[in-house]
Amino acid sequence: MIQRFSETLRFQDGARQKHSAPEATIEEAPAGNPRYAGELLAVLVDLNPPMSHRSRETRTVAAKAYWESSGGIVARLRRALAEANRYVMAENAKSGLNQQVAGSITCAAFARSEVFIGQVGPANALLYHPDGAVEIFPQEAPPMLPLGSALPPDIHVGYAAVKDGSTLLLATANVAEVQARTGWVEALSSQEPRQSVERIVKTMSQHRVSGCALLVRTTGKPEGTPLADQEETEEARMLPPHSPPAPAPSPVVTPPIEPPQHAPEIETPIDLLPPAQEAPTPPPSSKPAAKIPAAPSLSQPEPKQSAPPIKPNAEQVKPRWQFPEIHLPNLRAPRESPSPPHGRPRIPSPSLKPVLNALLPVNVTGRVRAIPPSPPEENSTVIGGLALGLFIVVLLITVSTYLQFGGETRAQSMLAEVEAAWENAYTHQTSEDWKQVLILSEQILTLDPANSTAQVLRDEAQLALDALEHAALLAASQIAELGISPTPRRLLVAQAWVYLLNPTTDEVLGFPLTEDGAHASSSAPTQILRRGQTLMGAPVENLVDLAWMEPGPGYPDGAVFIYGDNGTLYIYEPSLGPASITRQTLKQHPMPGSVTLTATYGDQFYLIDRQRNQLFRYAPINGLYDSPPRPYFAQEVAPALQNTLDMELDGHLYLLLGDSSIRTYFDGTDDLSFVVQDLPDAQFHPTVMDIEPDPENGRIYLGDPQSERVVVLDKRGHFLQQYRLPGNTLKQLEALTLSLDPHVLYLIADNGLYAAPIPQFITP
Repeated sequence: MIQRFSETLRFQDGARQKHSAPEATIEEAPAGNPRYAGELLAVLVDLNPPMSHRSRETRTVAAKAYWESSGGIVARLRRALAEANRYVMAENAKSGLNQQVAGSITCAAFARSEVFIGQVGPANALLYHPDGAVEIFPQEAPPMLPLGSALPPDIHVGYAAVKDGSTLLLATANVAEVQARTGWVEALSSQEPRQSVERIVKTMSQHRVSGCALLVRTTGKPEGTPLADQEETEEARMLPPHSPPAPAPSPVVTPPIEPPQHAPEIETPIDLLPPAQEAPTPPPSSKPAAKIPAAPSLSQPEPKQSAPPIKPNAEQVKPRWQFPEIHLPNLRAPRESPSPPHGRPRIPSPSLKPVLNALLPVNVTGRVRAIPPSPPEENSTVIGGLALGLFIVVLLITVSTYLQFGGETRAQSMLAEVEAAWENAYTHQTSEDWKQVLILSEQILTLDPANSTAQVLRDEAQLALDALEHAALLAASQIAELGISPTPRRLLVAQAWVYLLNPTTDEVLGFPLTEDGAHASSSAPTQILRRGQTLMGAPVENLVDLAWMEPGPGYPDGAVFIYGDNGTLYIYEPSLGPASITRQTLKQHPMPGSVTLTATYGDQFYLIDRQRNQLFRYAPINGLYDSPPRPYFAQEVAPALQNTLDMELDGHLYLLLGDSSIRTYFDGTDDLSFVVQDLPDAQFHPTVMDIEPDPENGRIYLGDPQSERVVVLDKRGHFLQQYRLPGNTLKQLEALTLSLDPHVLYLIADNGLYAAPIPQFITP
């Protein structure tokens, strides 16, 4: 069965990008539809001017239409291309002149050893065969109507048979035109597909090309071998090729060993295995010698072994656990008759009888009396000393064993108690509960100083007490030095980048971070956007605020939403780079200078309009936020939004107001379950806020520059702990934001950007 190797190549100024390409996709048949099993669909969209979100939506529409349509491959290709063309035309009709696009789309469907290629517009597709033949698609001569210019579209469908080594290349115009056809054929003719990819990457790097390409090569390797075919028995490996399987070895019957009825005189050592192949000639005897049974046959197969068999000879074969009743020629056969039943052996030779009789004892009548040995005289002093010494040795062993293992045993039994105290302290966050954890953990360490769990609990309890009673001191490092700004700057962290909006200079800067999140990985920031630059034919407006859109269907890698006056929304996708920023205009947008804060939740965009005292939310339609907004509050219950200092969303709405109060709402109504309580003192005046996204177990971080601290609450308003920074850094706190992995607090304070890792509470 034919397999396929596929690769998506996306380049930005010659450098290959690791992120997914919005213009391209390679998809296998969806699970649950066996009718299309084994099919592979490759889609490439090439729009001019480039628009990442429009390209992504176009190829998504095409792929969805192909897999959800019925009929044959050609029919489904035509429906997919028609739907993509209809989508582009509809978007062009709704957009201004500077946002209308044209271009091409290619859909290649692989099924078994065939490929069907459907195209609209002047697309670029090249199919290379292993015999050197090359096919170009579309096969029709230009001119061709571009994508989004006509209804119905001008669809071209091509067909080709593929085999092992056939390679299809789809490329955008910038990539396809970088070299002649001969150069592409040379690149695709590499024996391994990875070599072709490396050659293409090298060529794009040399010419600093931006664009996208798809590579699909068929391979003739089977998908897998059945397990039964992969398993080879040991007998099969031991037999020569094409030989029949060996028969099972016949069972060996071991005869019983009978004791000899005489005591033969041995002249030479007994050897059960004669060294020669031929049996030795027995000595002359009046009786015929017993026949020696033949050794086991060499042709009889041995039981299976792990190593290949070696042809044995007569000297190597030894009977296994067989002791046949044989006549050994090196033993002198007895000449006397069997012994009498009394068990006394007969003298083997009459000539020796007088000598032996003289040596034998004479007959003695009566019984011999046995004289028992007398016991030694007992020494009570020695016996007492030995008993006392034994007792002392046992006592020393017992004491040393207890001292060595008793402390550890007692410590293990106390762990359950201290862990229960930790759970109680972690839940209630009171000084008394944490002191109990500290006392118990120190007792365990007294018994077992090497107990790692007790060490963790002790350190955590000490840290929690410091945070509750004295405010824990965070170790902050400066990422960048900033200039003076009369207006507070805005801060955002996402995917190992910190983004800073300076409303005074109307620019957005990006700071890449190291793996630990505590330092910048580049000496200079990256300029993302600034006022006055031209973007999509229009100058950039005054910049107000920025928010992070989590990865989702519209933005698979996430995006930074930057709001500018006059309802302009600039969307920056970090995976695509600053050159791919798109521009949208919100409908029924607030007046210039009226928007103070923005936020996102799910795929919706929120902004506070202080002139109308309302929080508006915009929902996207096909990736565009151009539908009329919906108010969050009923007009009679909206709070004084003009005085809002900060805003956060996690399903609930959190507002930090100018009077230092925190108000929470759910679906436009007051959330009465949130009450700020258990604060260490009444002097609490926060000005900035950030939250963890978990609506139940997340935490709220509030910056209080007047008290020079950061206070942490849970999502119900209970005080948890507080942090400080060295010196008077927090006196001039402008903004703060939080990263969860790694757990780091980022602040703009004292005209500098700082990173402060947050101590972790570790569950034992």
